[in-house]
Amino acid sequence: MSDLHKQLRRPNLQRSVFSFAKTSPTDIVRSKLSTSEIQYRALTYLPDELLRNIPEDENTYSLFQGFQATLPSTSPDSKRHRRKVSRGRKLIEDDKAEEEHDGTSVGKLRKEQGSLNHQLEMLSIRKNMASSEIREIDNKIANLGSMRKIVLDRLAGLEQEEALLEHDSMYYSACRLVTAILTWNSPGC
Repeated sequence: MSDLHKQLRRPNLQRSVFSFAKTSPTDIVRSKLSTSEIQYRALTYLPDELLRNIPEDENTYSLFQGFQATLPSTSPDSKRHRRKVSRGRKLIEDDKAEEEHDGTSVGKLRKEQGSLNHQLEMLSIRKNMASSEIREIDNKIANLGSMRKIVLDRLAGLEQEEALLEHDSMYYSACRLVTAILTWNSPGC
């Protein structure tokens, strides 16, 4: 912080901080901003051109939710629910057995329901991520298709140019041959 404080005392930096403000420098100095608030404003300023380049948010889930969805589920409950046995039947049987032993089955059911809701949310996030990847792949395929068309058009142009050059070459070869025959058949030979 002391290095930052030294930097803030430099006139060039102060001028640049004041240039960001929409009010005059005297208004900023007269305002009762603490040095920590001024330091915060100086460090957190983003130029308008960076703010204009922020992409539109088309995602329904946050980056953190996407990160959570990529992590493998390690709880023993989630492994138990992946069995082939009917989940509802298994829960009912477990609840009856637990109800006979202790009266906390409602709390456990709520915990199970919360866990299942969380797993369902993570699955929907994973599905959304997969569909986004598919869209990106489709866009890349479309871009590659258009690039392929451009290159094919260029190749067709080159082949036409090659055909013209071959035609011209054959024409000049034929002209030389005719000229050679005419000069050979001329009476001066």
